[in-house]
Amino acid sequence: MGTKGAHKWSYMSSSNPNYGVNSIAVEFGPMVIYFSYDTVVAFSLPGEGLVVSENLWGPTTGKHINSISGVFASKRIDRDEFEKRFNALMTTIERAIYGTIAYNASDLGVIINT
Repeated sequence: MGTKGAHKWSYMSSSNPNYGVNSIAVEFGPMVIYFSYDTVVAFSLPGEGLVVSENLWGPTTGKHINSISGVFASKRIDRDEFEKRFNALMTTIERAIYGTIAYNASDLGVIINT
């Protein structure tokens, strides 16, 4: 049984099973977030379109990014700009869920193991 409004899948089909487990997309309503391993490398949202980071990691992540955006490297943005746009999106979502009240992990009673 899945969560209403959320869907997860591998955006790469390959004979190599590592591609599938390391190339995951998660859809939340109209938003899709694309991961290469544990790193967000792209997202899409109506009005924003597909936003793809440049590849700073290596050939496998490059293959993941190519499968999202095609081979059009000119459509990719530098990592600092990508993170700025993604973090702004996450802040907007967070405010919609939690309101404008500032909080941190200790406010929520979250224990972080290091």
